[in-house]
Amino acid sequence: MTHDETRDELARMDGWNKPGVLYGFVELGGIMPNDAMLFARDSIRNLWSKTKWWRLTTDDSFETSDNHPHPPTLDGANAAFPEGWTWGRGMNPPDRAASWHRWVAWRFDPYTEVQSPDHGRGHEMDDLYALALACRRAMEERK
Repeated sequence: MTHDETRDELARMDGWNKPGVLYGFVELGGIMPNDAMLFARDSIRNLWSKTKWWRLTTDDSFETSDNHPHPPTLDGANAAFPEGWTWGRGMNPPDRAASWHRWVAWRFDPYTEVQSPDHGRGHEMDDLYALALACRRAMEERK
């Protein structure tokens, strides 16, 4: 998965829709459409959906953003981690190549740990976004 695809998947998990993409409203957080939402859907199709990231909020309004919800920065990668997760770099166990590092993230209650390769200097942002996605997927599997 590319860096952009990883960020897009995290945004989708947060309920965001890419510019130019219209998802069914029933898929957005399980909220059933009403007449106002159907009217708004048509308005979005003509206005925002071609140029802005958008999502339906809990009060049946729309939130839009000109920028990707997960910016290509280290701060953006940090913010993508689910609440309660801790992460850091670690070495492989001694029975594996000592020069190969990995990223590790964990949480308690219930204890869950995920790992992701460390691609070296200059790739921290990509590695952290991949690790944040692994954390989110681990949480979905636990549901």
